[in-house]
Amino acid sequence: MVLLMEWEIKGDGSSKYLIVKLSNGEKVTLEPGSFLMGRGEYSIETKSGGIIKGLSRTIFGGESFFLNTFISHDFTELYVAPSLPGDIKYIPLSGSGGIILKDSTFLAAHGDITLTVAWKGITGAIAGSGLIWLKSEGKGGVWVSSFGAIEEIDVSSKGKVLIDNDHIVAFDDGLKWAVRKFGGLKSFIFGGEGFLIEFQGSGRLLIQSRNIRSLANALLPFIPKRG
Repeated sequence: MVLLMEWEIKGDGSSKYLIVKLSNGEKVTLEPGSFLMGRGEYSIETKSGGIIKGLSRTIFGGESFFLNTFISHDFTELYVAPSLPGDIKYIPLSGSGGIILKDSTFLAAHGDITLTVAWKGITGAIAGSGLIWLKSEGKGGVWVSSFGAIEEIDVSSKGKVLIDNDHIVAFDDGLKWAVRKFGGLKSFIFGGEGFLIEFQGSGRLLIQSRNIRSLANALLPFIPKRG
């Protein structure tokens, strides 16, 4: 099993950040823009391969998505901060099962991990935000971040779980899911909820307490109009 020497999550409330401590030769891969500070001797490789294999996402105008891998050459401390205020959670992977995570929740990874596009769902104005899920599998672990607090739900003890797609952080690969719309046609158009995801089966579901689309809609009236 791949072991990471030491890590800790610090900060209060919605101001969480991650500190990863690496010994000589250890590596960690970070989401672009999440690096806050580094101490020690290390080098950086920026590419779409390596620890994250075969990843080429078409989220930003069709461009490939590159990740930064930090390689320690002595003792290294890396401070990692997500772009949104919220929580951080570590998900260990033993090689026996994968985890599906929403593309925007990936923060960092270590070990022999592959991260590939699992599903590109309904996008654009209809869903309010793109449904792009990544599948992470292998031996090691990933850190995910959220907008708001993270809660872990045992789906098997809840029967069916119905959740707004904007509140999904991650879930076990073995869970069954299906896309549902919010209520009838009138509720779907005017209810402000967009599409829902229904989960069934046995496994974990990680949700976030806040919704970035709702925040954007709340701020929209305060943005000056051009012209």
